[in-house]
Formats: sequence, C-alpha cells, structure tokens
Amino acid sequence: MKLKTFYITGSMVLALLTGACQKSAKLSIEMPDLPDGTEVAVITYADSATVIKGMTGGGKLSMEIPAEEGTLTELKVDGKTVAFYVVEGGEAVIKNDAESASGTPLNDRFTAMMHRLDSIDNLDDLRLYADAARQTFRDNRDNALGLYAYSTWLRFADLTDIQKELPDVPDNIKNAKRQKKLMDAANLRAATAPGKKYADFSAPQPDGTTRSLSSYMQPGKYTLVDFWASWCPYCIKELPELRELYNKYKDSNLILVGVAVRDEEADTKTAVEKHGISWPVMYNTRRIPYDKYGIGGIPHHILIAPDGTIISRGESVKQLDTRLRSLLKQK
Repeated sequence: MKLKTFYITGSMVLALLTGACQKSAKLSIEMPDLPDGTEVAVITYADSATVIKGMTGGGKLSMEIPAEEGTLTELKVDGKTVAFYVVEGGEAVIKNDAESASGTPLNDRFTAMMHRLDSIDNLDDLRLYADAARQTFRDNRDNALGLYAYSTWLRFADLTDIQKELPDVPDNIKNAKRQKKLMDAANLRAATAPGKKYADFSAPQPDGTTRSLSSYMQPGKYTLVDFWASWCPYCIKELPELRELYNKYKDSNLILVGVAVRDEEADTKTAVEKHGISWPVMYNTRRIPYDKYGIGGIPHHILIAPDGTIISRGESVKQLDTRLRSLLKQK
C-alpha cells in the first residue's frame, strides 16, 4: 500500500493556530428584574433575522452567539428591543438599563458612541444630533458603528442629502433591509416638506367618533401639530415650553393640536390629565403619522399655514417661538 504524503504549509499552520486561538463570542445578560422564563432573542440589526433565543433564569442568561464577527445585533426581551450587541470574540455583558453591551473592544466603542450621541441629543436643534450621526458613519464605514450611525442619520436626513451620500455608502450598509423602510420614510418627508400641502388622516377618538386632523383646523388660523406620546421622555420634558408657547399665541390665530403616536388610549388620557394638557389631543393614531409624514422620532412639530401649506417641520419649541413671533407680529 502506497502511503500518501501531506505537506503543511506556513499559511496552513497560521490558519490552524488562528482557529484554535480565536475566542467564541459569548453574551451574558444580567437583568435581575426579569421573571424566570422570560424569552430573550438576539436578532440582526440589518435585517431582523433571528440569531439565537433563550430563556432567563434568576434574571440571568448566557449564550454563545452563532453569528459572523462584527455583526450588529439587537437584544429583544418579550419582543421589545432593549439593547445592542456587536458579535465579537470574548465575553460581553448587558446589564439592567444598559443600552448596549460592554466588555469587548468593539462593544465598548459602540457604547461610547451611544453615550456621545446621547450627550448632544439637543431638542433645540436636532440637526446637531443628525450631523454627529452622519460624521460617526463617515468615520466607521467598515464596522457595526457605521451601520448604526448611518441608520440613525437616515431617520432625520433630507432626501437630497441622502442621495449625495449614497455613492460613498458600502453595499452591506446601503442594502440592509432596515434601510428600505428608512428610505421610504425619507421620501415621505420630502413629500411633506415645507412648501408642500399637509397630509390629512383620521383616527377613532375616545368619544366614539372618528376625527381627522383637518377637523381641528380653523379658517384663517395657523395650526401647530405636536406629534408626541406618553411613553416619550423628551415629549414630556418639553411640555412646559410647549404650554408657554400655546398660552402666548393661542389668542393670536394659532391652534395647537397634540397627536398621540403609537400610544394606548388609556396611557394618553393619563398623561393629558397628569400634565394638564389643555389643547386638543388626537388619540389612537397608532403608526399613521409615520406612514403619512415619515417622522424619524418624537417629539416632532409641523407648522401649517391657513391655506394648508406646511411652513416648517422638525423645529424646536424655541425655533417655533421665533418663527411665530414674526408670522403673528408679536413682540
């Protein structure tokens, strides 16, 4: 019998050593408040594909993640996204109230990026946040930070700016399933940009009637639409400023309408009573405002002229005060 001779090259040795030394990606979850048996799922951020599922015990769960190194994922608890995790060799951990994992180099960088973006999230000028997200993408085109930052920027970007950026966007980011919805929203924002006519919509109200946005408007008056929700901390935070604005201009041809977005009727009612909201509120609109206006987040304000033309959208309460002072000739 003739023996076969095998030759092992240097590259093969390197590959064997690399494979042997490469750490598996492990994710530990430490959330003491979770009941035993709570379902936890790790899904890909780009296309929402399930990577792995597990059940908590004693508020803890440890999983080895079977996904490609560098993949950005979301941690879902009972179907709700609670944190982000980048698949990376080593053990990362997600603890109570953490927005992202920590413990490995790329996850620590991702967490630092989230904190940096949060620190400049400015209700007075959302462009600062959008610009920061765009620059973060440009600095991280080849990793998970870039995917997240680009998606974040798309939520607020103008369609013309997106079209200018597209040639420099890597295919794996550009073609992610998530981006299609964000591009659809950008097209909706372009269709309802300043200078365009507002888009009307209707929803069932607590008194059993169905009301449209147009039913709150009055001839000869400007209408300020505030998209908000009881679960949105930024929406609640700005209510005192919004109330001051309303009281200042309500007798000067301005109507303010609150539109509750993705909010349960009972929760909206509780918030209206708790925070003393005295202007009309439109209930039960669910996701309709997203489908009509492509809003990227709330609070979001749209100012409509008496003839139905959109004057501005996405401006802060302070920016609206300056605009209304000029429009309504107040000092």
